[in-house]
Amino acid sequence: MLPLLALMFACSDYSLSETKDVEPVPVAPVDSDSPPLKPPVTDDPVVVDSAEPADDPIVDTDTPELPVDTDLPIDTDLPVQPRDPDCALDPHLVQTFEVFFPARQDCQWNTGGNLAPNNEHNTAQAIDTAVVQLPTTGTLCDLDIASSTSNLEFDDHFTLTLDEWVLVGGGSGYPMTALQEFNGLYRYDWSRIAGTPFADRDAAYWCLGQPDSTCTVPPTEQAGRLDIDLEGPMMARLTDEMRNRQDLPFALRVFGDDNVGDCRHTDVRLQVTIAWVQ
Repeated sequence: MLPLLALMFACSDYSLSETKDVEPVPVAPVDSDSPPLKPPVTDDPVVVDSAEPADDPIVDTDTPELPVDTDLPIDTDLPVQPRDPDCALDPHLVQTFEVFFPARQDCQWNTGGNLAPNNEHNTAQAIDTAVVQLPTTGTLCDLDIASSTSNLEFDDHFTLTLDEWVLVGGGSGYPMTALQEFNGLYRYDWSRIAGTPFADRDAAYWCLGQPDSTCTVPPTEQAGRLDIDLEGPMMARLTDEMRNRQDLPFALRVFGDDNVGDCRHTDVRLQVTIAWVQ
């Protein structure tokens, strides 16, 4: 579990003595039409697996993580939003949720908006979703995400979103400029990506808040960690979009072009630490 200090990057007047800790709550993937999962009423966390893991073995490797793209142009004319005043209030709450996306491998071409197979093009996406439900309605202040293992693997590439706002995306799959940008945030939209050619295989992933944020992302088809520590003014803009919320919908998308092994990821178990105020 991440140290609570990592959550205080944008709310400088927070202190550990003022933080109320809450026991971790597991969150399992759900269908988009299903109601959000609620934290269990018992003291013992329960993990619910919604699917059998894939047959592909997960292999630990020492491959280096792919750097994130720090060269993407940023609109410097945008006003820098101060931290939401609610986030400076105490007491604030901090809770860690376990979000689990079971392993999968199933590009379904020619259905659900997916296209026919085409080498080195974005022709299919596969989506896993999980909804974190906070104990109370409030305003999101800080967000840290850390993988429980160092052997996550994605094929061909992946995108992670919160309420369709991209947290990590692009990489070898598509340029972030293909998506619509709103005050520094990118809104995910498959219709803007479908059919476009892959980017360079070694292209760096884009991470929300870069270069202030710190992101560790595994390279395409190589095992590694997924760690996201959001900081800076972009976190403030995400806060502005996540006011008065109790349900926080996360989505993990993997993409493919024409191979049987595409749209694949290993088990993805994330420790999602959230700070919010009521």
